[in-house]
Amino acid sequence: MRVVLRSGRNWHSRCALVLYTATLLTGCAASQENSPDLAKFRLGERLDCPGCDLAIADLRRHNLVGADLSGADLSHANLHGVDMSGANLTNANLEGADVGHANLTGAVLNGVNLERSSLMKAVLRGAVLSDVKLTGIWMPEAILTDAILDGADLTDVDMTSAVVDDGAFDKAVLCNTTLPDGRARDRDCVFNERNTLDDIH
Repeated sequence: MRVVLRSGRNWHSRCALVLYTATLLTGCAASQENSPDLAKFRLGERLDCPGCDLAIADLRRHNLVGADLSGADLSHANLHGVDMSGANLTNANLEGADVGHANLTGAVLNGVNLERSSLMKAVLRGAVLSDVKLTGIWMPEAILTDAILDGADLTDVDMTSAVVDDGAFDKAVLCNTTLPDGRARDRDCVFNERNTLDDIH
């Protein structure tokens, strides 16, 4: 169960977008081609690098199809439009990463941290997202057909116009979550109305 303060439902989504844009403008998602771990791989070579430090790296020109990046630090990395189909990202850290338009078909993301990342129009068809931390992410128009979301934390997530199967959220955590049809769901929240009133005043 989630304890939250009730506020404007779209506030988190707007803030996530503003912060994400600011991140790009300030260069936080800039290339880190001089990363010792990334320097081990030639462009086009499959990036099998479990546990590697790839934070802030620009991985758009690297081959991540079927790659083993389990436990890797990919925080604030640029993965925009990258094909990561079949990749193993178990327990990886993708906090603040740009994963928009990426192909994660059949990828394994168990235990991944995707807080404050962008998954706009990402393809996660058949992906395994059990116990994934998706708090505050922006994923409008993402494709999640046949994806497994058991235990996934969708608190403050914007999934407007995403494509999902019926019953996909039955075992996920929904709290201030914007569903594909634009409705907000608070099924797993416990609201502290007294604190909310204090916050307003």
